[in-house]
Parts: sequence; structure tokens; C-alpha cells
Amino acid sequence: MTAALDQAAGELGPIEVLEYSPLPQQEFFRPVLETTVDDLAGAVEFSIYGPVTAVRQVLPGMRDLGRGSILFVNGGSGARPNPKVAGTSIAFAGESGYATMLHDTLTGEGIQVGQLIIPGAMELTGDGRTRRIGTVDGVRHAGESGLLGLALDDQDRLYAYSTGPDGNRIQRFDLTGQPGSLGLGPTETVIDGLPSASYHDGGRIAFGPDGMLYATVGDAGRRDEAQDRDSLGGKILRMTPDGDAPADNPFPGSLVYSYGHRNPQGLAWAADGRLFAAEFGQNTWDELNIITPGGNYGWPVVEGIGDDRYSSPSSNGAPTRPAPAASPSSTARSSSPTSAVRSCSPSRSLTPPRPLTTTPVSTGASAT
Repeated sequence: MTAALDQAAGELGPIEVLEYSPLPQQEFFRPVLETTVDDLAGAVEFSIYGPVTAVRQVLPGMRDLGRGSILFVNGGSGARPNPKVAGTSIAFAGESGYATMLHDTLTGEGIQVGQLIIPGAMELTGDGRTRRIGTVDGVRHAGESGLLGLALDDQDRLYAYSTGPDGNRIQRFDLTGQPGSLGLGPTETVIDGLPSASYHDGGRIAFGPDGMLYATVGDAGRRDEAQDRDSLGGKILRMTPDGDAPADNPFPGSLVYSYGHRNPQGLAWAADGRLFAAEFGQNTWDELNIITPGGNYGWPVVEGIGDDRYSSPSSNGAPTRPAPAASPSSTARSSSPTSAVRSCSPSRSLTPPRPLTTTPVSTGASAT
């Protein structure tokens, strides 16, 4: 971490904004009576040693500038200990305490320190308060897996894309009750058995202008499945709200809308109805693709752009390159982007296609 922050500061100048968002490992979620010292060592190292190291690395530059912002992100057990997840309850509490002390100490220097605690599903009441209304149960966190995406349909039903015990799945929840006493109804499984791994999980879901549910699925480290239309790995899926294949999908009876993807994680629609997808590049090229029904975006045969065998980009001068054998988890790409962006870090996902303002509920993973 120290080396990475040093490199970033050397190439970009003093770091003005730091966000530290620890991703818990599975052993952090054991019940309190089953948690060992070794379990806690990893949690404390990640949630306390990590932020202290990062802050000490960037703070001198912020002080030289006379400004800066530091944001700590953790789960609901940082505010309310949960005996079912002892590791995160202890480690997140330590991270939260460190953030509070930094806030009190640095405010006078123009350096703002804040915390974002992500609990379960929340209701925003009329007086501006929040109350927890439910959780997405059975979410398995490991590497890039966990709670991956959220969406609402036109009936204000919540859709959650997450990693479960048997792979990735999309589940649906009715919103029950009245304002002030809202809750989540029973879990309905829309689709399950989607490819999952500790990396390349995809995970964006969004409703398109046509009312269909779109989902991005990573290759889960199984590269060749991106070119296999019988597999759902490395694809963008299009389905009805109930998980069925629409009659007008490009491949009859299949949820596959486009293929040849590595790890697509952003979806958005233009005013004219064109679908854009953002995708992580493997080592050099992140991508922004215009998605066409049935389009093949080339992964893992090629990366970058300019290969006539695959869906063509609108413009970019980047060369097409054979896909390398290695497949690191920090980045990804498809072979026919609208624009290939040279970057050493993952690009930001696109925002959802429409603001989700039809219900006073915001949601997160089960409290950790």
C-alpha cells in the first residue's frame, strides 16, 4: 500500500482525497464464540493497521496543501456490534474510533475526515431519521464477491445481485408495510447459479427503458466461457422481471444479450436508447462499449479495439493486442470498446440508467 500511494503521489502530485473501504474476508464473519485470535489478527490488520498506514502516507501532502478529505467506509457492525460477525464488529469499531479521533484532530487544518457506515436496508422517515428495515441474507464476501448490485422495478420491488453459498444470484423483495414501519418481504429468487469467484463477478443490474432487467456477469476467472453462448459467464444478460428470456432476445430461449466480456461492471442508457457498458481492463485498457444485441466483444481472444471479427468501436486509435494468459483481478476488458482507456487503476462504473427515487428506501448488504 505504501509503495502504491508513493507511486500515485509521484505521478499525480500530492493526494488530496483518500477513501479507505476494507473488504472483509470470510473468516471475519464467524460468531463471537467461534472467533479465534488468528481470525481477529486479519480483521484488525485490514481495518486498523491498513487505514493508519494509508493516512500516515498521505497526510504530509495534505498538510502541505492545507486541505484534504479522508473517508472511511465500513459496515453496520462498526456502529452496533453483532455477535454473529465478531471479527468485523471488533475491527470496524476500531476503524470508526480512529476516524473519529482524526476528525477531531485535523478539522482545524482544513482536512476533513468522515465516515460512511453501510448497514442493511434503511427507511428515511419524514423527520429525517433512518430505520433499518431488513437485510439481504446469506451474502458470502470474498475478494470481489459479496453484495454486487441493487435495482428497483416499477412496482418498487428491490432486486439484489449477490454472492450466495452456491454462486451468484439475483433475488427480489417486496416492500411491505407503511411509511414508518416498512419492511422487506420474503426472498424470491429470480435467477441463481451464476458464475462466481473471488474476482471477475460483474454485478451491475439495472432496468432498461424497455422494462427488462439487465445484468452484467464476469467470467469468474474462466476465460473461455466468455465465448461460449451456452455459459452465462462473461456476458450481459437481458431478462424479464421474473427472470425469463424475452422473446426478442438475440438468441432464442437464452438470457444472453451480448458476450465476449471479461468483467463488465457498469450499465447506462443514452436518451436515444443506446446501451453503454463499462468494463475493467486487464493491464492497460479499460473500456466503454456500446452494446448491441448479440454482439461479441472479443474476450479472451483479443483485447483493445480494431479487430474486424468482433463488434467495432465508434472511435479510438488504440491497437488491438492478443489477450495475455494472465488475468489479474484488479482490471479487465472486452475486445471491442467504444473507447479504450489507458489506466493503471480500475475505471468508475457508470451510474444507473434512472434515479431510484420511487421509494424512501436505500439498501446495503446484510450488516457486517
